[in-house]
Amino acid sequence: MKGNLAFKGLENWMEDLASAGENVDAAVTELLGETQPFIESELVAQLKKTSEAYTGETASTIEVSGVQQEGNYLFVEATVGGSDAPQAFYKEYGTTRQAAEPFVRPTFRGHRLKNKLKEGMKTIMQRFGIK
Repeated sequence: MKGNLAFKGLENWMEDLASAGENVDAAVTELLGETQPFIESELVAQLKKTSEAYTGETASTIEVSGVQQEGNYLFVEATVGGSDAPQAFYKEYGTTRQAAEPFVRPTFRGHRLKNKLKEGMKTIMQRFGIK
């Protein structure tokens, strides 16, 4: 199970960096690297909110990769569960006997992660003396 995040302002931020002559890839790598621990802690926090009896079993399957690059795309990959731990999938989407208790989708749709990224973007811009 993987999550994706997109938000307004990211393209403008990257354009501002490029216009100022800054290395956009380095800035994005820095931003994602600084945000990576927050993504993991936010997934765990959302998981705890949805659990009546939190055991940590599903949380132990949460993994957030380091910054990766494929072509022009820089990203971190957050995964939960897997073939050895299907309980994360069942929790996120439910079963015929269990209501869905989503925690991955709210993490990536939520304002806390977007705010953390925007805060990091602002800090990087200030460091470069932009805006």
